[in-house]
Amino acid sequence: MLVGATSVDSALSWSRWEKGASGLLSVFRYQVPQETPDFLVGFGYLANDNGIVYLKERFPFHGELAVDPASGAIVRLTVQADLEPRLPLERSDIMVEYSPVAIGGNTYICPARSVSISRQRTIRDLQEWGENFKVYAHFETLMNDMAYEKYHVFHSTARMLPGFTPLPEEK
Repeated sequence: MLVGATSVDSALSWSRWEKGASGLLSVFRYQVPQETPDFLVGFGYLANDNGIVYLKERFPFHGELAVDPASGAIVRLTVQADLEPRLPLERSDIMVEYSPVAIGGNTYICPARSVSISRQRTIRDLQEWGENFKVYAHFETLMNDMAYEKYHVFHSTARMLPGFTPLPEEK
């Protein structure tokens, strides 16, 4: 997302000051007008043979970056897909909040929370005249709200032992 937001073809501009948990945040808006490999959106279409085809497509997108001016750390990133009209998907948005986390005696900026929202058509099975077929039904909004916690150090240690003698191969 950041590669697309800061690319030559995108529009990145300062938007406003916002009050954050530890002081003022500098909020930047960005717009990535072209389809990029940075943002894939997945959704299902009804196929002619009464099946469902799942697609992953690239779309232009826009969003905001909230930056802590004291540290330069990004504390919030939002991404909203600029979807084409008349798709079975009306909305695909993501927001990730970051915060400092102490891990193994060092402080890192890590994801603390993410929310994703999509609005898409449901697909319904109908049984009429002794036949089964699928049709588009109402739109439904799906939300996924995740909290990230209990970060810990993950590492390994290795030790070289002198005097190792390999065993002969068995026949």
